[in-house]
Amino acid sequence: RGRKVVSFVDKIESQSLKDYVMIIGYSNLLETLVKKLAEMDELVIVIDKDEGKRELIESSGAYFEGNMNINEVIRNFKLTRAKLIILGAQDDGTNILNLNTIINLMGGEVKEKIIVLLNNSSNYNSFVNFAGKIIDISSLIYKDISNYFGKD
Repeated sequence: RGRKVVSFVDKIESQSLKDYVMIIGYSNLLETLVKKLAEMDELVIVIDKDEGKRELIESSGAYFEGNMNINEVIRNFKLTRAKLIILGAQDDGTNILNLNTIINLMGGEVKEKIIVLLNNSSNYNSFVNFAGKIIDISSLIYKDISNYFGKD
């Protein structure tokens, strides 16, 4: 379904979509993930305000929507039907605002589907009670590099 469906997604009512991966806020850290999901025929929809990212995202096999704010995303997509909702902006402030809006408008219906890419470990407590999973990028980098310095 993936790539073929992605090219026709704009012709389908977004409310009827199901089992898709929604990425809200795109970072280059997600490029490989988007490509791998597309290779697995997963339907990936990326919401980002930067139209300059459109070509990169669409060439990776995802559908790009650049003209929506978080309220429009919630109104236009049935997020309860998503497989995953990834909050991936490079700015934790944007991710927390998007997360708060989703939770305030949808309650806990989608909490377990939400994955937040945390850019700054000190912001962890802002997300912990509202997201299903938090991936602390800076800690992952530290864990990988610390081996070179004999630290855990």
